[in-house]
Amino acid sequence: MTKLQLKYRELKIISVIAASENISHAATVLGIAQANVSKYLADFESKVGLKVFDRTTRQLMLTPFGTALLPYINDMLDRNEQLNNFIADYKHEKRGRVTIYAPTGIITYLSKHVIDKIKDIGDITLSLKTCNLERNAFMKASNFLMIVMF
Repeated sequence: MTKLQLKYRELKIISVIAASENISHAATVLGIAQANVSKYLADFESKVGLKVFDRTTRQLMLTPFGTALLPYINDMLDRNEQLNNFIADYKHEKRGRVTIYAPTGIITYLSKHVIDKIKDIGDITLSLKTCNLERNAFMKASNFLMIVMF
């Protein structure tokens, strides 16, 4: 038995046809030509070897196979959308490890006034490390504050 290679577009088209109960309406919703929607449906039914819809000149109804298949199709479409949302959210999610090296005074200020305000910004691990320079060296290093992100 060969495995079927089902395409997202085929599943989406079948789901929209089932929801609209009309190939013309489905084509409008999908933004593609009615002939292409009909072709996708015919190709899908040919590929699986079973009819998904019973068609008459006025009506389009799910077959028993189509009725049993539709929840699986909708579940796959939902899972695909969840996966896409997860990937998009992950790209924009703030996560990682931040280490701040600074003189004691700055570290003290950050720990008292800043850390509490940023603790809810995603999954960030923050490390504060003191790095005191001698007074003359600190004066030469203007605005010494080094942030290292991993």
